[in-house]
Formats: sequence, structure tokens, C-alpha cells
Amino acid sequence: MHSASLSTLGRLRGLLEVSRRARDERDLTRLVDQIAETISDSLGFRTVAINLYRPAEGDFVVTTVHGSDEARAALLGTASGLETWQPHFSDRFLRSGAYLIPQGEGDWDGVVSHVPDLPLGIEPDGWHPEDALLVPMRGADGELIGVVAVDEPETGLRPGDDELEILVAFSEHVAAAIEAARDSVAAARDRAALARLLDVSASLVELDSVDAVLAAVAHGIGEALEFEKVAVCTLDADGRFVPKGTAGWNPGDPGLDFWITQADLDVLLVPEFELEGCYLIENDVANSRVGNRSNYASQRGGGGPRAWQRHWLLVPLVERDGSRRGFVWVDDPVDSMLPSRERLQALRTFANQATMALRAAQDYETTLELYAAVRRSEELHRHVVDGSTDLIALLDAENRVVLASRAYADVLGYEPGELLGSLLSDLIHPDDLAEARRRVVADVIAEPVTARMRRRDGRWVLVEGVTTPIRDESDAIALRLVIARDITERERLQEQLRQAQKMEAVGRLAGGIAHDFNNLLTAIGGYAELGLSDLESGDANAVRESIVQIGRASSRAADLTAQLLAFSRKQVLHLRELDLNEIVSDMTSMLARMLGEDVVLAADLDPRLGRVLADPGQIEQVVLNLAINARDAMPDGGDLSIRTTNLELASGDAIPAPELLPGGYVLLRVADTGIGMEPGLAERIFEPFFTTKEVGAGTGLGLATVHGIVSQSGGAIWVESTPGEGTSFSICFPRV
Repeated sequence: MHSASLSTLGRLRGLLEVSRRARDERDLTRLVDQIAETISDSLGFRTVAINLYRPAEGDFVVTTVHGSDEARAALLGTASGLETWQPHFSDRFLRSGAYLIPQGEGDWDGVVSHVPDLPLGIEPDGWHPEDALLVPMRGADGELIGVVAVDEPETGLRPGDDELEILVAFSEHVAAAIEAARDSVAAARDRAALARLLDVSASLVELDSVDAVLAAVAHGIGEALEFEKVAVCTLDADGRFVPKGTAGWNPGDPGLDFWITQADLDVLLVPEFELEGCYLIENDVANSRVGNRSNYASQRGGGGPRAWQRHWLLVPLVERDGSRRGFVWVDDPVDSMLPSRERLQALRTFANQATMALRAAQDYETTLELYAAVRRSEELHRHVVDGSTDLIALLDAENRVVLASRAYADVLGYEPGELLGSLLSDLIHPDDLAEARRRVVADVIAEPVTARMRRRDGRWVLVEGVTTPIRDESDAIALRLVIARDITERERLQEQLRQAQKMEAVGRLAGGIAHDFNNLLTAIGGYAELGLSDLESGDANAVRESIVQIGRASSRAADLTAQLLAFSRKQVLHLRELDLNEIVSDMTSMLARMLGEDVVLAADLDPRLGRVLADPGQIEQVVLNLAINARDAMPDGGDLSIRTTNLELASGDAIPAPELLPGGYVLLRVADTGIGMEPGLAERIFEPFFTTKEVGAGTGLGLATVHGIVSQSGGAIWVESTPGEGTSFSICFPRV
């Protein structure tokens, strides 16, 4: 009994180790190597192989093998198709979520296998060298992303149901870690693509020739979106689309010797092939409609359902009147996969930028031919500026407007002539002005700036802009070009997306807490077994210790259950009308004792405070958790203030939290004079399990629980913090 309990605890420690590695490690290769080793050590399998699905190839490759040199030499790097695995995932082999295939019952054709040199046992449940034990790993969408295969149990016996359940739990953590690592790589690639897009967009305004614009666009697409071949095609004098700007092609490559007519595009650019403004067409379908116009054959191809198979990917360059100025042809994605929607959206954005820059460059070249002596004439600038939907302005040395585009009338309601001689800074929200001025560098292209600008009707519009210096013949700065665009709707949608992603993450973490709860039950069972064993041996002290440990695990299980309910917003609330002043006043004495002598508590309670509808016990937990968090942020003492007041939000006001609508609220603010937080930390402070405290000093659940309670009560919470000065938490509840 004692040995079995120790084995159970060892497996539990192994499962916790897998959870830690899955949380901390993001290098996929190193992660699976470490997890394979942990599975082997914790569960007693001498051989552990992890097979990962390769979407481009449509097969499974053995990524890591923990075991003997013979096993690694036989298995590592080998690949097999999905069809070779499916027969083994049969209900007749299913046991506790794993698949145990006895010797002689599996069909291993097409799968490279390793049969260990093991003695044949005589036990009924003895492990045969040709037995196989597989655990499928599935992603959040239920798709198979890999297989864990184990062999050579140290006991020499086939594992029981308890061992299989633990192995399945290990595999679930491995699957989650694989998805997290892959998501991290995809997010990094998307961020790099957006950064490159901004670089290319900024550079296009400085290019004054069609060839330069086309070359910049082609190379920008190839580098940012990772396509090996890019060609930007425009109309020639005969009305045919021919490649002009290219990237990834050698000069004179015969594969570029093609042309396409408007009629050809009419049969290719149809709704059935459209995705995010791009057109993705299978090679055979495209050839059947217009024929193969190039002797170039795509070099990328794979076997998976989402693999690139010599597709045609075209993006039209469309003018405002709907006419096609040209199109972008991209080929050979580096990852051999069909592009994601995010990748196609970025490609569409590149094409939009190319259309605007191409129009400006062509207008500029035409003007140069007509007016060589006045190539930077005001007429050309006005033509380019007024043709754009962006806010474009030229500023003189005193930062006063000397030219403004028509877009100022559409976006802000000011006629361009009204702005002449004024300062754009007068239209910027006072809270955003200092940061905007700091980001505008005098002699280089500044970083993009996000700020609120006032409309004529008094409402605020969120814009993103960049400032570019314009130099005269002596290389001195004569003017500054400011280009901005309205991103109010984009920011609203992105904020909704961020909130949805947060809720998804909270849901997943709630599932993780449920797993932890199951692990605590395992610990309770283990200590119960130890207690029974010690009871039989008559060791009263050992029995008492086991009971104490069971009590501690039960308390942790109760805490985890309460926090799970808070995260999922499913706890039962006893709502009634409350006066927050009464809640705070009743807690003052207790809070003062908890904070200690080094922290001075002050309460500023509005006597005219409105009432709210909430659960008094949950509100007390919110105040208590915030006070504990503040105390920990003031190790050398300080001041903690709790303030209540009424708050009115009107349409057009700056909204502190996206979930708040215009109306009446009651505001509860808890502020400390502690160490404060950097902006990056403040953005993550409500994430479950995120903590800035040392290991063992906090679970990272307190503020996440606060967020869950406030949200379920219909309120909103946000944080403001300055390093070295302190932190302030503000909570709004709808006023009754």
C-alpha cells in the first residue's frame, strides 16, 4: 500500500512537471523532448515516441524519441500517413482514453516500428514486445495533431486503467503545449508582417516612379508574407496585363513571359474563388478557364488538405471607380500551406497601398513629362492629396497647416481652407498631446502615433498617423507631411476581439483548474491509502499527518472550485440593493488589522452615493483581494485609500472600459502608494495565474477572481499604475 501510494504521488509530480513545462517552454522541439523524458521517468516506460502532424505534408513525423539508441535510430524522423494510424484508433482497442493494441492484432503496414528485445513473461497481463500503446493528441477543435506512443513498461505488465488515465492526462497537456507553441509562432509572424507593411507603406510615399513603387511592393510582399515568387502586373499599351515589378525571379526568367487580358481576369476573379479580397484558384481549374499562360511550375506542394498545390493566388489592384489597374500574383509560400485569412488580409492591404502609391507615382510621372520645371508643383500635390481617403496635411516650420486634404471634411467636418494657418495640435485630445509630441522626431520619419482628434461636432475620433520631413535643396527641413487615418471602428473591433480572446482563455484555464481538482482528489486518495496502512501498523502520528494532509488538499479543492465558478461566471449570486459605503465602513477595522501598522488606511466615502445591485459577500471579497494586493505592493509601508463616488458617462465622453455604455454608475476606487507596475504588466494583471510575486508568494488568482466577480455583477474594472508611485484599481457598477 505504501509503495503504491508513493507511485501515485510520483505520477502526480510528473503531471505537474508536464504542466510547468507546457506553460514555460515555447520552443516546440525542446518542449516535446522534455515532456517525453518526463513521461518516461514518471510513468515507467523506457521508450516514449511523440509523433506530430505536419499540415503541409499531411502526415505524422516522429519528432522525439526517449529511449534506447536502437529505438531512436529506428524511429526518429520517420513519417507515416493518417490512414496508417486510423485502424488502430478502434473501439476494440480503447481503454480509458488510450488504445492498447495487443501483439498480432495491429496492422502496421506503412508505419516504421521498433520491437524491443524483451523477455517473454508468463503473467496473464504481461507486456509482449510486439504490444503497442497509443494516445491520440487532439487540438481544441478536435482535430488530430499528434500521437504519443509508449513501450517497454518497467513493470513488465500492461498498464491498468489508472495508469492509462494519467498517460492520457499527460498527452492532453502535450497537445495544449503544442498548440500554444504553434500559436506563438503564428502570432509572431503576423506581427512581423504588419511591421513590414508599415515600413513599406511609409516608403511608398517617397517613391516617385512607377518602377520603384512596383519593385517595393513586390519585395515587401515576398519578405513580409513569405512568398518566394511575387509579380505585380499592370496594363501595357496593348491593353494586356504583363509583369512589371517582381521579387524572387531572375532577370529574363521565361516564366515571366506571359500576358493576361481583361477577359481572362473576368473569368478568374469571380465570387466562388474570392477570400478576403483575394482570389485563390486551384491550378487545374485556372488552366481550364484561361489556359497555362506561363511555363513556370510552382515548386511548392504538400499532401495535407490545407497544403499548397500549385494554386493561383491573385489580388486585383482596383481603382475607386471599380476599374482594374492591375493585379498581384504570388506563388510558392515558404511554409507550403494555403494562406490563412490573416495572411490574405495583409496581402489585400499591401495591394490597396500599391494601388494608391501607383496612382500617385503615375500621376507624378505624367506631370513630370508635362511640367519638367515644376515637378513638385502644388497642383500635383493637391491631386494626390485630395484623391486619398487619408487625412493628409503639410505643416510649415512653425507646425502650422499650409495644405490639407479633402478627407478632413469627411472625417472631422472641417473644410480644408478652414485649417490653413492653424495648429493641428489644437485638435488633439489634451491627454494624448504629450505622447504625440514625444513620438514626432524632428529630422526623421517618426513612429506611428495614435491620438484622439476633435470633430467639429465635439465628438472624438481615434486616428493613427505618421509624420515625414520634407527637405529642400540644401537638405534642410522645409515642411512636414502628416498622414493619418480614422481607426475608430478598427480599434472597437479589435477590442471586442481581445475581450473574446480573454474569455476563451479564461474558459480554458477553468478547465485547467478542473484538472488540478482531479489531481487533488488523487492526492486525497493517496494520503487515505497511506493513513489506512499506518492505521494497520498502529502508527498514530503518521495517521494524524495523513489526515492533516487530506484536510489541506480538501481546502485547496474548495478554493479551486470557488475560483473556477468565479472565472466561468457561474457562481450563484445573491443580488440585492447595496450601499457600497456600508460595505467599506463595516470592513474598515478588519482591513486595518490585516494591513498592519506600516500601512495607513483612509476612506473617502461620498455621502450622496447611489445604490447598486450586487452580492454583498462577493463585494467584500473584491475589496479584500484588492487590499491584500495593495499591502503586498507596499513592503515598506505606505498609504491605502478607498474612495466612492457617483459617475456619469455621456455619449462622446472618453470611456475608461469598452464594456461601459453611457449612463449612471457608482465608482469604487482602491489606490496604493506602492511599487507600481510597468505598462506591459498592467495589461496582463487580470489574467488568471499571472503574478508578479515571487514563486510561492502568490497564485495569481486573486485579481482574476476580482475581474470575474465584477464582470458577473454587470460592472467593469480597470487599472492605472506608475512605477515607483503606486497603483489604482477603479470599479464601476451600474447605479440602481
